[in-house]
Amino acid sequence: MRKLSPISLFALVPVLVFARPLTSAPQQPKLDIKVFIGLGETTYVAMLETGRERDFFGSYQIGFGPRLHRGKAFFEALFSFNRWIYEGVNPNFGGLKTQVNSFELPFLAGYIP
Repeated sequence: MRKLSPISLFALVPVLVFARPLTSAPQQPKLDIKVFIGLGETTYVAMLETGRERDFFGSYQIGFGPRLHRGKAFFEALFSFNRWIYEGVNPNFGGLKTQVNSFELPFLAGYIP
């Protein structure tokens, strides 16, 4: 018989937990929906020949995700989009504007004792 890999066990355990019958009949799996928004600011201090220059750059994060729990076990997936913008003044290059976008999709599973 083939051995199960740790990745397949990670996918199989939540399915088995949510598929087994509960000890009391009226209980159903519960679904919670999360929505979050975050704002941030970064300070960049450049040491130039003329002295220090401070620049402030904004960022934001927005996301949502469902959490399914049954009894004390839960499974969760969070969809998150992040944007961070940097605009720097470099005399050699005439200026620099960088924008970093990222998308995160973590899967969480756990047990609350």
